This record gives sequence, structure tokens and C-alpha cells, in this order.
Amino acid sequence: MKKTILALALLASPAFVSAHDFSYTYAEGGYVNLDGVAEGPFLAGSFEFGDSGVFVFGNHTQAEVDFFNLDVNTSELGLGYHHSVHSRVDVFGELAYQYAETDLGLFNVSVEGYRAALGARVHLVGNLDGLVKVNHYAGGDFDTDQSVTAGLEYSFGKRWSVVADTEFNEGPELYRLGARYSF
Repeated sequence: MKKTILALALLASPAFVSAHDFSYTYAEGGYVNLDGVAEGPFLAGSFEFGDSGVFVFGNHTQAEVDFFNLDVNTSELGLGYHHSVHSRVDVFGELAYQYAETDLGLFNVSVEGYRAALGARVHLVGNLDGLVKVNHYAGGDFDTDQSVTAGLEYSFGKRWSVVADTEFNEGPELYRLGARYSF
């Protein structure tokens, strides 16, 4: 009986029931690697419109394909919405336009398409948050495809954090490691 009361008291403590505010307004930069085939820097950002749950986001990557000495630039711009379903869990949706181009010397090649995603951000413990989302790519020059993104964010106070995620499907896996400043 004492153990049950202690467990209930622990679960009711502020460490377990306090709300966790996820930031959707941030700037981020870091390194991306596509299964050892391409790598390079990336910049990303997001801005939430007040407390509406609506946010815009974007990112840009300049990756070099190792065995061809070829640069590939990719950009994404999108709109999202998040909603808190628990004091430690947000669910979200994203719609984005994507564009990629490369310079082949005599001419440029570009592709464009769209991405839709549904996911969740979860406050795991202490300064550690997790993310998982399912992506659907289609339209424009893209073949229809799905992928899963899983990531972690470790915060150093309210502003700075380290982020890491991977996106995987039947093709090559994408790995990102970066630093984030939340506003």
C-alpha cells in the first residue's frame, strides 16, 4: 500500500504533470548525410503565428555527391499546424513544396514536388524530446513515395538545443545533425 501511495505521489509531482511547450519558432543549422553518398550543410527555420498552432517552415541543403563531385541544392517551403493532445505530446501536420537542382556543367537539372506529413513530438524526459513523422511525397516530378522520420532534440536551457534525425524508406537513409536556437 505504501508503494502504491508513493508511486501516485510521484506521478502527481510537477516533474510528471507539468506542461511542456514545444517551440515552433527556431533557426537551425548543421550537417546532412545521405547514406554516405552525399553530404553537406543545411539551414532550416520555422515560425509560429502567435498561439494559433499554425507555422511556416523551410530548409535549404547544399550536398556534394562524393563519387561524381556534383553539388545538389534542395529547398523546401511549407505550412504546418500543431495541436497539443497531452501536456507532453503535440501532434502536427505539414504540407510542403520541394525543389532540387544540380549543375551538370552544360545544363542544369531540376525537380520539384510536394510532401505531406503527419507526426508527433513527445517530451520524453528531462531535456530530451522525441519526434516521429510519416512523410508522403508526390506530385510534380516526384514518384509517389513514403518515408518515416525519427529524431531527438536535447535542450541546453530554453534557447539552445542539439537536434538529430534520420529519414528512412526503401532507398538511402538521410541523417541530419544540427544546432537549434529557439525564439
